[in-house]
Amino acid sequence: MTLNVVPLLINNEEVSSDIAFDIINPDTGEAVFKANGATAELAKKAVDAAQAAFPTWSRTKPLERRKLFLKAAQLLRERGDEVTKIQQQETSVDAGFAGGFQLNVSVGMLEECAARVSTIEGSVPEPDEEGISIN
Repeated sequence: MTLNVVPLLINNEEVSSDIAFDIINPDTGEAVFKANGATAELAKKAVDAAQAAFPTWSRTKPLERRKLFLKAAQLLRERGDEVTKIQQQETSVDAGFAGGFQLNVSVGMLEECAARVSTIEGSVPEPDEEGISIN
């Protein structure tokens, strides 16, 4: 049996590496799929891609961010059976926990993040020492 290999996702592209490892079902001891591992070079590529994406993300308006969080929640809900099955295979939890509790909590957290997007405020702590600024 050939196992599906889960790729890395870097800069919205599926990336494979020479490093792959089995994901074992704890109940059966059998490999359920393989996962790609990241080399140092691929890890740097992922960090560089995230850093390059940040300026665009930081200019994204709250309404668009809210839409993205809600879309993620919708997709997770729509693919709930698939996500539940995968979690059960990976961790051997029962369907009630994976598909009931954890799935619902994950969807709820995404929806809560969407609800708070326009109310998030932050501040930069001031250093104690005079004449030093981190702004």
